[in-house]
Amino acid sequence: MRAVLALILTAAAVLPASTTAAKAPGITVTIAAAPTEVVYGGAIALSGAISSQKTGEKVTVQAEACGQTAFKGAGDTKTVAAGAWSLSERPTMNTQYRAKVKNATSAAVGVSVRPSVTLTKAARRKYKVRISAAQSFAGKLVTFQRFKASTQSWVRVRKATLRQVSTGPGPTIVSGITFRSKIRTGLRVRAVLPKAQAGACYLPGVSAVIRS
Repeated sequence: MRAVLALILTAAAVLPASTTAAKAPGITVTIAAAPTEVVYGGAIALSGAISSQKTGEKVTVQAEACGQTAFKGAGDTKTVAAGAWSLSERPTMNTQYRAKVKNATSAAVGVSVRPSVTLTKAARRKYKVRISAAQSFAGKLVTFQRFKASTQSWVRVRKATLRQVSTGPGPTIVSGITFRSKIRTGLRVRAVLPKAQAGACYLPGVSAVIRS
């Protein structure tokens, strides 16, 4: 019996270290976005941390914009105290973001974008709408609305067909229309690009409220 026990102990002593010790866990990385909705041209803050809590580690942020089929590099940064990292981005349309550190990849976080819609009074009973985004909305319909105090709701005054006005800088395309309306002066009015007109890559767009 003693001879058998001695053989077992001897065999255990020569086993490779990898079979007797638990494998050290790999690095993990997290990502979050704030805010998760932004108007075209606005910035978001991406942030997270790595599980090793090391400083100076390279973090690569990747983005997959609406309509794309793969993630592409969006920017690099490095971890600071406690392994935290951060990066500012300006998404041009609905976009998914993820972070990579060495062989570790975070889950994806989504950010949604609203087209930038402006409404101005060009003259008496004349209004101008301009919509900025990374695509043209030419041929789409923008809705001119007034606020109805009795029902505390917005009601449609008319619709107008957009056309492309200009391009640039960068990916920006400006769509717009100038139109007339006979509504009385002093009413609260706004312009809306509904979801059906904004399409899959944008949230609905709404202008600031002005007086007719």
